[in-house]
Amino acid sequence: MGQKLRGRAWRRLQQLRMKARAIAAFSDLDPANAILIANHMKSCSCHMCGNPRRYWGEITLQEKRQALRERDQE
Repeated sequence: MGQKLRGRAWRRLQQLRMKARAIAAFSDLDPANAILIANHMKSCSCHMCGNPRRYWGEITLQEKRQALRERDQE
């Protein structure tokens, strides 16, 4: 309950910030196309960029970290 609700202006500012990051990160793309991927910053979901569990049957990096934390606590 202690969190401050953010308004429309804040959301618009964040969207502009993400669009600028997408244009900078994907400089080889047309800026109009870079803006389209600004929400998730992924240009594809191929086997190199996508979820390793989906393509290779491996655990994700987050799951590897969690397993290491659990092992260290024991």
